[in-house]
Amino acid sequence: VASGSVALKSSIGVLPVNKSSKQTLGDNKEKSIPLDDLTRAKLDLEEAREKTLTMEKRMKKEIDELKLEQTKDILNLESHYNKMLETHNREIKKLSDDMYLSIKQERDKLEMINK
Repeated sequence: VASGSVALKSSIGVLPVNKSSKQTLGDNKEKSIPLDDLTRAKLDLEEAREKTLTMEKRMKKEIDELKLEQTKDILNLESHYNKMLETHNREIKKLSDDMYLSIKQERDKLEMINK
């Protein structure tokens, strides 16, 4: 720390503080520490980092909620598709069975005629 300065201990380390600065840090005027431009910039940077982390957390939460919504939508679509497929398969089976019976009846008629 340069002469004429005091050290300010914060969460980002020890910061040099110019004693001649007008702005001060602290509630008690006797114990307040003047802030210089570098210190203010470092504190602003720390605040910006905190805001960025908060924003990242909020955005991650929103993304997770959107992913959950999309997953629910996909599951609903898949369920609807499976129901439609089952209905379609039942209809095809019924048509197939009906055709088989019809063909069998025609064959039986032809056999009766040929006897």
